Amino acid sequence: MRTTTRTALTTVYPAERGTVLVTDRGSGNKDTRPFTLESPSDLKITIRVTARADLKFVSLHWYLYNVDIGRWIRNGEVDEEEGVFEFYAARVPAGNWYIRILAANCNWEITVEKVT
Repeated sequence: MRTTTRTALTTVYPAERGTVLVTDRGSGNKDTRPFTLESPSDLKITIRVTARADLKFVSLHWYLYNVDIGRWIRNGEVDEEEGVFEFYAARVPAGNWYIRILAANCNWEITVEKVT
């Protein structure tokens, strides 16, 4: 009888601090660094948008992407506005994730937190 041992290598992206999984900022299109959810979780996504042009030309769209399959499962948008906006994503499955930002005519800051 032969015994075979296999080792599974799993990449885990740690939280930045406490419940904050990732923070980032920019002024155009960008993907955040990945973060890992060990179990299904609710997320709070906070985005601060500061206009760099007339508000009618300001746009920001975000997408929550799974690293392994390259598909998004949640999204949100801010058009023709500036300020702080909160979005919630309920029961996001365990796995590795990142946020893709598509933005025009604005500076932005994003924080993704695990809701406890």
